[in-house]
Formats: sequence, C-alpha cells, structure tokens
Amino acid sequence: YPTIHYHVDAVQGLTEFDTVIQHPRIDFLVLSAHKFRGPKGVGIMYHKAGKRLAPLLTGGGQESGQRSSTENVPGIAATAKALRMSLENRSASHQMETQLKDELLHFLESYEDVRVFSTQKGAAHIVCFAMKAVRGEVMVHAFENQAIILSTTSACSSKKGDVPATLEAMGVQSDWSKCAVRISLSGENTHLEVETFKKVFTQLHAKFKKIQK
Repeated sequence: YPTIHYHVDAVQGLTEFDTVIQHPRIDFLVLSAHKFRGPKGVGIMYHKAGKRLAPLLTGGGQESGQRSSTENVPGIAATAKALRMSLENRSASHQMETQLKDELLHFLESYEDVRVFSTQKGAAHIVCFAMKAVRGEVMVHAFENQAIILSTTSACSSKKGDVPATLEAMGVQSDWSKCAVRISLSGENTHLEVETFKKVFTQLHAKFKKIQK
C-alpha cells in the first residue's frame, strides 16, 4: 500500500537508528531527546522528501513552516549533541547492557515463583519480570525503599491501572501481568549495581514469600 503514510514511533529504537531511518518504506519517524540523555520536551521528527504534513502550529513559519513559534535553540543544540554522543558510544553501551541483562536473567530465572518475560533476543536494556502474587506497585515501592528504581508498565500508561497491553498480547495471564515490573539499564550501569540488586531481591523475596501462602 504505497499511498499510505507509514509512521514509526522510534523512541526506543535508537540502537537501530541507521538501518531504521534509512528504510525506504518509512515516511515519518520520531525520536524523543530524553531517551538518549537529551533535554526533556525536545524531539526529532524525520519525514521523507516529498511527503507533506499539516503544520502543528501556523504563524511565523519557523521549523520550515511545520511548527511556528520561537525555536528552542539551546534544546535543539543539546539534543543534537546528545544524539551524536549516544550513537558514538552505543556499541560499548550495548555490550555492557547485554552483559548486565544476561546476569539478571540468569539470576531471576533461578526462582520458581518468578516469571521472566524478557528474552535474550529482546532489547538489551530491558528486563521485565514478575513474582507470583506480588503486585507490581508493591515491588516497585519495596525496591524504592532500598534506593533501587524500577517501573511497572510503560511510563505512558502506568497510572491507568489496566492490565499491561503488551503482556496481554503475549498471552500472559492477568494475575501474572499485574505483578510485572521493568528494569531499565544503560551502559553506565555496573556489575556492582547488579550484585546490589541481587542482594536486595533475595531479601525481599524471603519477605514476600509469606504473602504467597
């Protein structure tokens, strides 16, 4: 269907930036600066030459007529530098994230009452898991008290209280998906931090084990 505009939300796909943005079928693609350590509230929108899009705001004609109003020059410059630095460092970051993820997967999969939803072939910086009968919010707050920050579902839907749509689409039962939490890694995380997570999880697991009975 070549006449249909094909838009890609690529905010989580920076590691595949080169191959994705050059794909001939993509007409529009967006990135968000805060996903690669740039400033919040700044984004990048790519559109293929020859494709037209109605302006978000009209008036002064800034941003090539696509978004009138005064440009956020400091934000644009900071975003460009953050993107450049992220692309330059992504190989080393990806290698570290993969190592840390493998450690976490091996550790979590050793528990019979823990289900891991992430796979080794998935995103290197995400580990999603659940402990039986322990709701995600409870797990998040328990780790938060130990200065370890986890998340429940995706940030854009975490306050809705619904069953996580992605896990539901994967066929995960609701009693498990409501217990799901997410670890987000970066190349700046360390093996020592993973060891700290293991110790805290072991302590919390012993505590939460009483809830399951």
